Amino acid sequence: MGNNNIFCFFVICFSYIIGGVFYVIHGFNFVDEILVLIILSYYIIYAFIQRKVDKNIKTISLFLLFYLLYSLAIGVTNKMAVFRDLLQESKPLISFFVIYALNPSFNQIMKQTLMIMSLVFGGLSFILFVIGGDLFFGHNAFYGHIMLMSSLIYLFASTRNKMDLLVFFFLLSLGLLCTRSKYYGEFALALILMFVVKMPIKIGFKSLLGGLSTICIVILAAWEKFNAYFVEGLDNDSIARNLLYIKSLDVLKDFFPFGSGFGTYGVDATKVYYSPLYYKYGLSNIWGLSENYDSFIADTYFPVIIAQFGLLGIFLFYKFLKLIVNKAGEGYLPHDNILYASVILIISSILIESVAGPMFVMSSGSTILILLACCLREMEIKKMKVLNSRMLYLILLWRGGVRNSNVKVVKKQKIVQ
Repeated sequence: MGNNNIFCFFVICFSYIIGGVFYVIHGFNFVDEILVLIILSYYIIYAFIQRKVDKNIKTISLFLLFYLLYSLAIGVTNKMAVFRDLLQESKPLISFFVIYALNPSFNQIMKQTLMIMSLVFGGLSFILFVIGGDLFFGHNAFYGHIMLMSSLIYLFASTRNKMDLLVFFFLLSLGLLCTRSKYYGEFALALILMFVVKMPIKIGFKSLLGGLSTICIVILAAWEKFNAYFVEGLDNDSIARNLLYIKSLDVLKDFFPFGSGFGTYGVDATKVYYSPLYYKYGLSNIWGLSENYDSFIADTYFPVIIAQFGLLGIFLFYKFLKLIVNKAGEGYLPHDNILYASVILIISSILIESVAGPMFVMSSGSTILILLACCLREMEIKKMKVLNSRMLYLILLWRGGVRNSNVKVVKKQKIVQ
């Protein structure tokens, strides 16, 4: 268990610093793929020693194997595109489920290191962004991802008192400089989750009303993007991201029910190995989706789920979200609302980012999902400690009650004699 904790600590540090903060600066695009291979290799050795494989990892392995064979069988694109996309799509799943299966528990030194690390690199990122954002980060969105990661890592590693919450929002507010509508929505959601919504979230009229109100506030905060994609944008047949959404439904219909398979639609592999589907569905002449200018091909994620993985992919993505919410609910403790709210914020942020960005399969997405696994395990460990302490108290109370009653019986016997 100790080795697992050290390994998971190394993974989150490496993923955050090398795969997050300095990802654009060092320019080594395959750093997250290498990290995932390290994670997978470690788990294979761990599972061999334990002679046991986690059931979630079995499910994910079967899903990936099925779509690999399915993609090769239907032959929509070439084999290199399929294998390249297989590696990319497996990153977030392996990152989350393996770290969760390793059951990490960080000690105080590790947590203090994470806190200092998030403050140092969060502050450094802010300074670099002010000096020259495009030079160091390439795109404002990357800076927003870094500040989101920094603030969430700090909150996870802290004691989550009022001062820690203040520092969390300070780091998160520095990210507002990225001027991205999605980030504004995430910031508004963080405020609502931490200060307004009553935890845990339960299904009911009040929660439904509160959820709808929260969604409206988040949409207003991110209105620019929402309007561009889902209101005015739906009538625009020349905007790349909008068409990716619209045409994904056509792909789903034509490749029902399992989709078009790996490396065929809306992913990075289709830029390197240009997908035939873009010609088939009239996307090859769209600015940002053409073979000569492909900057917006891999710039969203929900269309990927719909087109490439069909109904099965949509169902499994829903099951993934449900699993996280259920695990968070099982580990909920009234005196640690903030940790529960952090889990909801993390998964909500991934959903918001996926509207107009591929964060789910990016290095920053892997970092966030690794942190999500650590948060869930932290909740479970705390819940178990509380349950064990209560059980111990009841046992001691019972033993004490029996002992006291025996004393009373002895005294009564002496009186009778």
